Amino acid sequence: MFCFSLPLKSSCRETRTLLESEGYLGNRGIRTLFQIDYQAGKSTHSHSSNKSEREILLVPGTKFQVIDQQILSKDFYMIHLKEIFIRKEILEDFVHKNQTKDQIHFVEQNLTIANIDFITNELYSNAHWKKILFSKSNFTEDAIKLFMYSLKANCYIDSLDFTFNEFNPKISSIIARSLRIHTNLKHLDLSNNQLTELDAQAFGSMLTTNKTLETIHFSSNPLGDHGMLFISRSLQFNQTLKSLYLNQIQLTNKYTIEISHYLQQSTSLERLYLNENNLDDENIHIICQALSANKQIKYLHLANNRITHDCAKDFVMILQESTSSLVELDLSKNPLGDTGVQLIVQSLTKNMVLTNLYLDAIEMTNASLDELIQMIRVNKTMKMISLKNNSINQDDIHSLLNEMKCNQTLEYLYFNDENTITRETEFTRI
Repeated sequence: MFCFSLPLKSSCRETRTLLESEGYLGNRGIRTLFQIDYQAGKSTHSHSSNKSEREILLVPGTKFQVIDQQILSKDFYMIHLKEIFIRKEILEDFVHKNQTKDQIHFVEQNLTIANIDFITNELYSNAHWKKILFSKSNFTEDAIKLFMYSLKANCYIDSLDFTFNEFNPKISSIIARSLRIHTNLKHLDLSNNQLTELDAQAFGSMLTTNKTLETIHFSSNPLGDHGMLFISRSLQFNQTLKSLYLNQIQLTNKYTIEISHYLQQSTSLERLYLNENNLDDENIHIICQALSANKQIKYLHLANNRITHDCAKDFVMILQESTSSLVELDLSKNPLGDTGVQLIVQSLTKNMVLTNLYLDAIEMTNASLDELIQMIRVNKTMKMISLKNNSINQDDIHSLLNEMKCNQTLEYLYFNDENTITRETEFTRI
């Protein structure tokens, strides 16, 4: 096939005879003719009014490699291209090397229609894949449309990872529309996709009708205030979601109020992740009030925000409630200080539900040691405490370890010693 292109016209033919005429090439200036070895081109002969011309259309998304170039005459060049495509046997080999027992990884792959065609054929019969990872896959709109359509035919895939793809609103809309009534998918990861307000509107609409999703990740996306409002208000109509990841999305006071309304109404959510959102005491107070009315939340992660000791009493309120459901609490990298730590630890002398507590880098010193020791002595549910990157000296660490020996449930205590090189130590109860 031979192609010639100008700003206002282009043509691809089976032969070069017509293209070399003055009507196409002219006779002056720099001119370039392309010779193309193709597989996916489509003949338009049956649709052409001129049956003598054999024009070829190239499929969108087709990729080519330069294999040769020639100088035919002065200012007249020809470049030889060859279509790049993944043959079935090559993709089969890729699948064989990049799949585990129940997962397949398509990481950093340019997934065009040609590639997706094989994957979709596989989906119609594959009964062992449960999760597909498409991280950094550079989907085209046609490719994602074909994949989502074929996904409906597979009742085994329950998890999709679309991280680091930088979706545009059209691709987000295709995925969202497909999942509005999808009956199999349970886990969806959309982290790090540069999702905006328009994307949030599409996925928010999906969440109002989808009845199978249990986990969704929106972390590390610039959704904006309006985008988060779309999602939070949509969630109020969803009663199947169990895990919600909203890390590093720049939450505002306005959204905090919206998410609190959702928390008060939700009867399904068990895991909430709000790390790295610059939340202050006012925001946390609103969230804690909602959590006091929610008896389903088991995992609450609020690491790397701006929570101070002023807000510690809100967590005390939750932890001391007889109906508290929290089994894991992460307050790491918040400036709680000793005052905040002491209040929280004291509440755990009565709490018999919490099992995992993360208090890394919270400006804690040995001043909180007595309260921590007392809690370890009497608490009968705690399994793990993490105290990394706090100012606890070596003598205090030994005191904690001695108390740990007397505790029948505490299995892991994580901390950093005072050596120049930070070292993590794990102590397992024998």
